[in-house]
Amino acid sequence: MKRPLFCLLVFWAVLVPRPAAARIATLGEISKVGLWDENPLHVAILMDAEGRKALTSQNGGITWIKSEAELSPEKLRPLPQEGQVQYRFARFPERDGVIMLSGQTLIQSTDGGQTWLDVSPWGFLRDQFRDEVENRKAEYLASYGHWLPSYDDNWLMVFSVSGGFLLLVVGWMLWRQKQAFCSSLLLSGVCSLGGAIAFSAIRVSGNYMFVTAQWEGIMVSNSGWIIAPRWPWGLAMHLTSDVSLAPLAAIFSLSISPLNFALMAALPRWRKALQICGLAVAIMIVLLAAGVIFYGRERAL
Repeated sequence: MKRPLFCLLVFWAVLVPRPAAARIATLGEISKVGLWDENPLHVAILMDAEGRKALTSQNGGITWIKSEAELSPEKLRPLPQEGQVQYRFARFPERDGVIMLSGQTLIQSTDGGQTWLDVSPWGFLRDQFRDEVENRKAEYLASYGHWLPSYDDNWLMVFSVSGGFLLLVVGWMLWRQKQAFCSSLLLSGVCSLGGAIAFSAIRVSGNYMFVTAQWEGIMVSNSGWIIAPRWPWGLAMHLTSDVSLAPLAAIFSLSISPLNFALMAALPRWRKALQICGLAVAIMIVLLAAGVIFYGRERAL
């Protein structure tokens, strides 16, 4: 039940547009905003009621840093509303791209209210959050990267050459036995092409799901589970990415093709062995597919 919900969550987080305020909602709720001393440019934003998490600025919000010291909410002074340096909370509920401070945007004027500048800290928070996500992703790849191999650009070429060589060898054997082989050869070529497409789909979907989509979903909404591949997904990914396993993938795609059945008819002495080989490969494919679907993923981190 959790896996379908997670896939739906990733789809919703990545593809469904969301207001800018929601993108930073989980970075911390604003508890209080004020000055930490008499200097009107020394602004502090408390992210919890105790003041343990705070952002401070020494230049009126132009730049922000994460405060190392605890700031007591009772000691914060109200933001000045009059004088040379003033602060206001401007509302932009419908404006796309504006990151809001508890539903508002903090603006500042240093000329007595003649001009105003957005000094909200959300750019700082976005960068900080992005760094945290990147660190989590690096730890994730260090733990599960052995099941997520890099794709070798030569994989498709080796797969195609191996499949073509097998087709030629089996076609030659059928020709030696004076058996009709053109139809079987053509259909088996189509099966090989279908196998290449299926293997490529496995690799692309696996990389997108594990390495891209779920991390984009977290960057957008900071929600959703982190999933990692188990050994069935890992085997499938290696089979579709590792160039040394490309010939094995070609054998898999051709062993259950019409060419195998044509060989059974042409070589009675090898019929039993070919039947066992085809049946074994078919069972392996079914078990691997079932493993990928039902046991291929787990929650991580």
